[in-house]
Amino acid sequence: MFREIVACVEYFKDGVCSNYIAETEFVYLKENKTVESIENSLGDILIVQGLAILNDVETKKCVEDFTKYICATIYPKCTLVANTQQANVIIPCKSTCTNAITSCNNIEQPSQIVQDILSLPTFPRNCSGLIKQTSPLNIEYPISNCDPLLQIKDEPRCFSPLVVDIAKVKSDSDTLNADYCHNGCCVPCPQSYNLYPQGYYVKGIFAAQIIKSISAIFSGFVLISYIILPKRRSHPSIMLLFISLSIFLYSSNVFFSIFNQKKIQCVDNITPSTQENNTLCAIQGAFLIFAAQASTIWAGIVMLNFHLHTVWDSNLLANKYIYIHLIAWGIPSLLTLIALTTASIKYQFGGFCTVAINIANELYFYPMLTIVIPSFLIHLYTSYHIFKSSKTSLTNSTLLSNIQHNQIIESLRIQSHAFLLVILLTIIVLFYWLFYFFNVKKIVEYSQNNEFLVKWLTCIQSGKGQNICSEISKNYMPSFFLLIAAEIINSLIGFILFGLFTNNIFWNDWNSFIKEKLSRSLIKKVEMPEQFFTI
Repeated sequence: MFREIVACVEYFKDGVCSNYIAETEFVYLKENKTVESIENSLGDILIVQGLAILNDVETKKCVEDFTKYICATIYPKCTLVANTQQANVIIPCKSTCTNAITSCNNIEQPSQIVQDILSLPTFPRNCSGLIKQTSPLNIEYPISNCDPLLQIKDEPRCFSPLVVDIAKVKSDSDTLNADYCHNGCCVPCPQSYNLYPQGYYVKGIFAAQIIKSISAIFSGFVLISYIILPKRRSHPSIMLLFISLSIFLYSSNVFFSIFNQKKIQCVDNITPSTQENNTLCAIQGAFLIFAAQASTIWAGIVMLNFHLHTVWDSNLLANKYIYIHLIAWGIPSLLTLIALTTASIKYQFGGFCTVAINIANELYFYPMLTIVIPSFLIHLYTSYHIFKSSKTSLTNSTLLSNIQHNQIIESLRIQSHAFLLVILLTIIVLFYWLFYFFNVKKIVEYSQNNEFLVKWLTCIQSGKGQNICSEISKNYMPSFFLLIAAEIINSLIGFILFGLFTNNIFWNDWNSFIKEKLSRSLIKKVEMPEQFFTI
């Protein structure tokens, strides 16, 4: 024990020495020194603590014993003497020095971390002589009545964005998640967010969700219009009611998580959502699969109906709505049911739960492509037919052919809207499919890429930060801007529906409907009977 007028202050949480000194314990500081200033000077120790999780047992033991030596000599513990300005300084035991030398010097093939520790000027060369040249440690190491600085906890040093594996801290054989935790440090959910510059992914997905929300409002307005306006509830316009409904359902998927992305993406701070551990993920994913398939099928039906009417002068589908509904809603229901029964809905990237990458083509993209591509080809033929008929009518100068020519031109104008819908839907589906097929695999499989993991974790655990370490991700992950572009383009379908089908006739129908309702309201007021009896 050593008694002197000293500064005896409490240590704090998460410091370099927090595994050995409790935050409620007092440590000795010289005048004009603070714990914060000392911690700032120990950056090298923090880095070797961080990198220790990526190394073998011998290296970790060297790091632990060296840290213990540093803490014992920089922060000797002390106890305050009641009603005085004096304190008892507890001198560290000689073992804190000898253990560091033994653990680090006796490694046959020292890792780079061990070599870095041995080259530090603060590493002890021997344990004889004075502990330090300055008071109160200007004495030789005692071997009894001293502080061995025992380990009070075994919490690894995890640099942001990594978080501590609390389960492993409590029990070395346990872990919060074997897939996303390594030697006590975990990559938090959603994992892909951490591979890009800090905040980029959150802001990008939120921007895409805002766009999709507006898209849902637009498609919802078209849907309400086709329900309310009398002229829109008969064949073939009623088909646009159903495609508006399916597109609205698809776009409104965003409302599951727009202001709280993680409630869909993650079941806890580490584990990504699946349909088995997050009911909301299951509902949202099923909703997405059903609506996406239904939107595609109804678009195909609209195009097929126009083709039959224009090329073959046939109204075949007008009285076949029972079969149409069985196909348009039945196939999406079946695909959704398969996804649910095979537990294929999970969160993997972006803002939503969707079909697992290993079965996405079979359950999601191939069914859509079998509708979109034939619809596109049918409309190419339909457009060719209209163009050919228009060209033929120009060579005929009779009044009847002029009338027919005007009708063909009008059909071509209407056709252009439906054709654009198919073209844009095809582009969206193909772009998203190609992105998903070639890029999402990178996001999903990065945890299996040991080369990438070592590089990225080494960068993070060297204290360089998420922004700098995201440069490493560029060689393994999809471009951030491509990823967000895929999310945004996928959100535009409601805008497309609104832009193509809210023409002058549409607004005139609304104008007539409102005027009619106002006229009826005025008539009712004029014809309203007396409210009171005459006595």
